[in-house]
Amino acid sequence: MHSAGVGKRIGVGRFTLASEMNDPRTIFTRECTASFRVLVDRYAFSEPEIRPMGWELYVEYHKGDRTVSVCHEDGFSPLIELFHPPVAASDRPVAWAERNGVARCRRFPRLDVSARFDHNDPAQLARYLRECVAALERTESDWLNRGVVDGHDEDLDR
Repeated sequence: MHSAGVGKRIGVGRFTLASEMNDPRTIFTRECTASFRVLVDRYAFSEPEIRPMGWELYVEYHKGDRTVSVCHEDGFSPLIELFHPPVAASDRPVAWAERNGVARCRRFPRLDVSARFDHNDPAQLARYLRECVAALERTESDWLNRGVVDGHDEDLDR
């Protein structure tokens, strides 16, 4: 198990050096993985995958066919996205969101967060991210608790 902000970066294949500890991406990764740790501990999501992609950084947690993705670009507040297989007829899969051969939809949960986002203040960033997680738990409790059977989401609608 890796410490938050020090683990292997997916797609880069190296470990974070001490000189990078004050880098905005390293700070965000550390605070995000600490705040969203509840997904692993309480809801049995996977350890986070950290994927830098261009200007953006993705911190992703997977559980079966579902993913909680926290996307961040320096200077902007994080974007939290939920990916899941279509359930309703109105659900529209996103072509690039497929994972392990399963088509998935993308949605943005409505999160009521009162903390101010400040990417220059690690303590304020941590407060903001903790509020995001608390709001996610309030609004998406059923989705987060849904189980996995044989590697795929448990179908609670049948």
